[in-house]
Amino acid sequence: MNNIVKKTEKNETGKQTKKEFLLRALLLLAIIIAVAFWGNRSFLHSVSEINNEHIEELAAHDIKIINSSIANRLNTLEIIAEDIAYWSKKDGTSIISLLHSDASFLSDADKISLVSSDGTICSSNNVTESRPDIAELCLSHGNRSVHRFDNIVDVFPDLRREYIFYDVKLIR
Repeated sequence: MNNIVKKTEKNETGKQTKKEFLLRALLLLAIIIAVAFWGNRSFLHSVSEINNEHIEELAAHDIKIINSSIANRLNTLEIIAEDIAYWSKKDGTSIISLLHSDASFLSDADKISLVSSDGTICSSNNVTESRPDIAELCLSHGNRSVHRFDNIVDVFPDLRREYIFYDVKLIR
């Protein structure tokens, strides 16, 4: 009978040891899963923050380049406007002739247009049309402005795509 009691105690002790081992293993597994989940989440958050910082840095750099390009183009147009005003006063050269000759200096522009206050647009590519809405837009913004147009075919039919319209006032 003593043997039976010892075997029963041994079985129960073995069962407790197995239960304890199983509980400890499950607890360890839960801790490992929690640490892995937390670590992965922290890692992804860090990567996301680093990416956002890089994107913001690139965006700031792009903004500087775009603003510099806009300023350079507007400065060039102001020089052309001054040239047109000077030569049309000095020797009476036609503004359209001056427009055609000065347009050749802008290699990255599709064309240069003169917009009169009544809405007549004279372009360096020999297109003349009446656009009071464009004139109003130009006249409503100081001496320099930039406007973006999206796929407006009827403004400049030869472009048929989005474009940027740089506006510099020509004073005669």
